[in-house]
Amino acid sequence: MRIVYFTQYFPPEIGAAPQRAHYHAKKWVEMGNEVTVITNVPNSPYGKIYEGYRNRINQNEIIDGIHVTRLLTITSGKKSHTIHRFLSSFFYLVISSWALFMKKPDIVLGSAPYFAGMSAYIYGKLRKIPFIYELRDPWLQIIQRSFSKPSLMLSILIKIERKILKNTEKVVVIGNAMADYIKNEYKLHVRPSAIYNGIIKENFENIVKDIPSYIISRMIDKFNVGLIGNLGNQYDFEPIIKAALLLRNKNIQFLFVGEGTQKKYILQKIEELSLDNILVFEAVSYVQSQNISKMCNLSIIPLKKGKLYDIYLPLKLFESLALGVPVLLCNGSEARNMLKESRGGFFFKDHTELSEIILYCMDNFDKCKSKGKLGKKYILKNFERSVMAEKYMKIFNDMKS
Repeated sequence: MRIVYFTQYFPPEIGAAPQRAHYHAKKWVEMGNEVTVITNVPNSPYGKIYEGYRNRINQNEIIDGIHVTRLLTITSGKKSHTIHRFLSSFFYLVISSWALFMKKPDIVLGSAPYFAGMSAYIYGKLRKIPFIYELRDPWLQIIQRSFSKPSLMLSILIKIERKILKNTEKVVVIGNAMADYIKNEYKLHVRPSAIYNGIIKENFENIVKDIPSYIISRMIDKFNVGLIGNLGNQYDFEPIIKAALLLRNKNIQFLFVGEGTQKKYILQKIEELSLDNILVFEAVSYVQSQNISKMCNLSIIPLKKGKLYDIYLPLKLFESLALGVPVLLCNGSEARNMLKESRGGFFFKDHTELSEIILYCMDNFDKCKSKGKLGKKYILKNFERSVMAEKYMKIFNDMKS
């Protein structure tokens, strides 16, 4: 089977989206399929072209048997303004029309953010082949909520996305709660299929010790509470800032490593409140991020309140549990249900409760570590990524037949 996969993010870029896209495509190749990925020149999350690549009309390479076509890109990083990131994504829609000159595939898959999915939709219609829309989060609605006033342009795009979803053969989302939400919100006739985020078991059983010296030197002899990865709009950092104020005389520190729209806010608060128990570092490689997470005593996932975040299942939750690191979670109904079922951490409502839980864990760390072991056992048993790739393959086969 020939599969064309539209996604803006692909290795060597780091983060949940490129990691997931690469692993699934690799597994489909191993199953005997021909996979072509239509993607950007690598530039995320830093907003600059990676070493070894040039920003030109198109360039091709083979990665683990995957045919990767990289297209001319408007670079955009996690620190970029929302409008800049929007333009980068829109340009992908325009330039990806180049794929129309490729050999006709059997299946086309488009992954959010929005314009990659839209590109795949248009491609599938023009080539008259089955199309799958992979909606990993309600991206447009999350951006809309981040503005103080509704954006007319975003409102129009949400309406277009609703029309696309109604006319798509198959929609895939990351969980059952999100499947229900998308079906109701977009008034779909058919409930989307839920294919969860997952983990690659061997990545979490054989951790290579690789941590930048400038980070590990700051972690020694401290009780570290970390969020390693995307510091984006899905998170509310206010409870952490307030907890840091309460715990500033303790041997406890909060550690943020990564890029994202909320990073500027965190740095402003650190300066404004003279907080020396919050450390912020630039993004590191995927392997290094996993090692730093493993070194943390606790992993914190401070989701915002609201319907959009109640259905959200961040990859960071899966990875933290797989590493055996106890999780501190705020908000998020679906994420909370998973954490409760795994018994792999604690739920907090506000900064006071967060402070109390951290102090308890520091004073009773053996009991705290036992939660980490339970979480690891649960996630490795139920969410192996190879199983998720096979579920996709079943959908492909059903749609082709």
